[in-house]
Amino acid sequence: SFAGFPSLLGINAFELQPFLGYIFMRDNYFVQGFTSVAVPMDRRLATMWYGDIALGYFLYRSQNPRAFVSSIVPAFETHLNIPLNWAGLQPQYVGSTPHVVDLTFGVNMGIMDRAVLSAGYVRPVTGPLPFNGEFALMLNIPFGGRPGGNIPLTPPVF
Repeated sequence: SFAGFPSLLGINAFELQPFLGYIFMRDNYFVQGFTSVAVPMDRRLATMWYGDIALGYFLYRSQNPRAFVSSIVPAFETHLNIPLNWAGLQPQYVGSTPHVVDLTFGVNMGIMDRAVLSAGYVRPVTGPLPFNGEFALMLNIPFGGRPGGNIPLTPPVF
């Protein structure tokens, strides 16, 4: 169900979702995000535009390549889910969906310059609320070698 409406059942359909991601870094600051369009293969579902922007600051970066905590990076993110059709919550249309804007406040911790542990709180700010709030915890461990050796990992968006 969506937003507490038990009559709205989900449809599991295949989607095509091309996207464009970006990152800009300057000194200890960065801006990163993505934009995408999700086109479902079932006409009963909304075609969605997603937009995301995150701002972060490297509060701490270790100079020791063997340090357990290699970086501490607080971040703030805004994520938009905008239906391009079937907009708004329309109970008679199973695939309708409201606009949703989520705000995320979090911190990323670099671990031995090989992984990033991220923790954050996500709060939707548009209604009807699909949820009241959620805590997110993610461990990102890239596999394989990285060109250039110890290039600092960039914190992911939540």
